[in-house]
Amino acid sequence: MKDPLKAIIKRLSSLSFAVVLFIALALVILIGSCLPQEPLLGKEALINHYGEHYELIRQMGLHDVFHSWWFVSLFFLLSLNLISVSFSRVFPACRKAILWPQFLSHQVSVPKEVRFQAEIPLLEWKQIKQILQANGWEIRLNQHSLIARKGAFHRFGPSITHLGILVILLGGLINLLFSFNGAFRGSPGDQFLISSQDNSPRSNILVQNSKVFHSPLWIGQCPEF
Repeated sequence: MKDPLKAIIKRLSSLSFAVVLFIALALVILIGSCLPQEPLLGKEALINHYGEHYELIRQMGLHDVFHSWWFVSLFFLLSLNLISVSFSRVFPACRKAILWPQFLSHQVSVPKEVRFQAEIPLLEWKQIKQILQANGWEIRLNQHSLIARKGAFHRFGPSITHLGILVILLGGLINLLFSFNGAFRGSPGDQFLISSQDNSPRSNILVQNSKVFHSPLWIGQCPEF
């Protein structure tokens, strides 16, 4: 019986799953970019735009796409996919840039005549080594085998790329947990309070509340504006 944890990690780190998530996230971002969003324009602007359909739009979360549960869920699944593939496949592969392959044992089970033909005098090995080194190859040589490699540092490329992606995901997580935005229409001289609640009692100079928009996982706090 297969290990359930390994099976879950394998599914989470699959390329097909990542492609589906990227396409879904791209569509959501396209929708959020095309539709007017309440945090940027305010509630009145959306009511004027949608009319009687505003309440349906709000219930679907399309009035604030980037703070909806389904956007956060897609972001969370994509983060799991990238983290699992980074630590299970990409980061372990970069060890090949540091570790040399092992020499094959001379005691191999091949016919004697083949083994005899494969044996090259040590002097010729050294000549081959010099030719390869002159062309930029790294060489390791023992009595029976030669290993050559070139440009092994390129194996760090995928790891550096994924590390950058994980840093971006960390920034996205900080944004989900602590950031907020909103829109308020006012005139010069107006006094108002920015609050995460519709009816905040924090100020006796409140003229009209400005609703703050944030993700469902928000643990931030509004400053005392």
